[in-house]
Amino acid sequence: MVKLFGILIALAGVCLGVYTGFWVMFVGGIVDIIDAVKAPVADAGIIGWAILKILLASFVGVVIAWIGIAIGALCGFSSVKFRYRNRRF
Repeated sequence: MVKLFGILIALAGVCLGVYTGFWVMFVGGIVDIIDAVKAPVADAGIIGWAILKILLASFVGVVIAWIGIAIGALCGFSSVKFRYRNRRF
């Protein structure tokens, strides 16, 4: 049961990373640029922020996905066994 819970958390982290990186950052940055160009007065700050969102989209998506995978691994989906777990020193 714990293994299933860890796998679900890891999958949720990957899905959240893809959603945040692609839709919020990449597509949102493109939409922000289009809105800024269509506006009567173009604001350089909005265009700069949109370009920064587009450039950092993959980095943000990967970081969020890896955080989800790490939390899922800590919850138990990983099959790594600790070699000296029961040894007393």
